[in-house]
Amino acid sequence: MSDLKPEGIFGQYHYEKEGVVGHSCDGTGSKIVFDLKHGNLHDSARNLVAMNLDDLSCEYIRPSHFWDTILMGKMNEGLKNRMISSLSCVLNAYNVTLMGGETAILPYQLKEGSVIWDGYVYGKEEDIKRHNFFIDRRTSLEKGLLLCAIPDNKGSLGSNGFTFLHDIPFRNEFIAPCRIYTPQILMARDDSWFFAHITGGGYKNIERILPENLDAIIELRSIPEIFRYVQDKAGFSDKEMFETYHMGSRLIVGTKNAGKLMEIFGNAFVVGELRKGNGRVFVNRIGLDPY
Repeated sequence: MSDLKPEGIFGQYHYEKEGVVGHSCDGTGSKIVFDLKHGNLHDSARNLVAMNLDDLSCEYIRPSHFWDTILMGKMNEGLKNRMISSLSCVLNAYNVTLMGGETAILPYQLKEGSVIWDGYVYGKEEDIKRHNFFIDRRTSLEKGLLLCAIPDNKGSLGSNGFTFLHDIPFRNEFIAPCRIYTPQILMARDDSWFFAHITGGGYKNIERILPENLDAIIELRSIPEIFRYVQDKAGFSDKEMFETYHMGSRLIVGTKNAGKLMEIFGNAFVVGELRKGNGRVFVNRIGLDPY
């Protein structure tokens, strides 16, 4: 019999007799507008897969099955088929099966040419005891835990905050796809006390993990130039940027073994630590608002 009280932070999970079942859902957001106009569908598919698979992996669950939803203002059969083909190709590279999905034509809600692409991922771990160990460790964090940053693809803005980019001059970095870190996340579970996926809300995502007596202190010494460009053109403060974009680091990982993370990810580096506090996140000495 299932425990129907789902738990989780970046995805949800619940326990069954046969194991722990996990699921998560997310979409490409308005980045797909740039992908369709300037880029290609394969990169848009990578963004969709990255947001979903990495979210579920942050809950220590291996993704296995995927569904998607395509919403259009007017049917474009060729575009729909290319989207599905691109998605299947990306998922196959990560041993995740595309099970199906839905295409809906909504002429009264969406203007002609508009596309919304969302995804849903499912996974299962048979070893309940091992999953419990990871969750218990995530809920028992201590001061002094190191914080490691894992960069996105070079120049990538991620897949969030694109609503603010439509009125500023286009740069090629706008269509740089997200990197998919699911294999490395799953490999690093034994050496990681938590994974924070820095997506919508930026670094405020870390607060969702923190206990009330600890602060996350982060110092970003190297921020890709594209974020300074966006900040200048959009007129954002540093605080607004940290609360919107990943600023170059798609994941923040809590660990006592930074060397092992560097070995697994190949590009991890220490950016801070947990200190005694009040459950807040500070980036470059700027206190972020509650999530």
